Amino acid sequence: MRRSRLTAAAALTLLAVLVVPSAALAQDAADPNVIATDLNTTWVIVAGVLVMFMQAGFLFLELGFSRGKNVGAVVAKILTNFSISSIAWWACGFAG
Repeated sequence: MRRSRLTAAAALTLLAVLVVPSAALAQDAADPNVIATDLNTTWVIVAGVLVMFMQAGFLFLELGFSRGKNVGAVVAKILTNFSISSIAWWACGFAG
């Protein structure tokens, strides 16, 4: 019984936190083009962060396949690969 009250109180608090600011900051309807641009920008940032974490995953994968004495070379290879690809994306992909 006590646990269900806590759950209900937590749900009510969460609902209040989500609803009250939107009611207090209500504005006119936003332009759909602005919303689309914001969503596209957000998606590009999320995708970029995922790719950066993929590089860390590739690093761990390659480290698992190499001997301990070669760890420095593998890390240097991954960092070089990431640096060159980041600069190439900035020059060609981001600007386009």
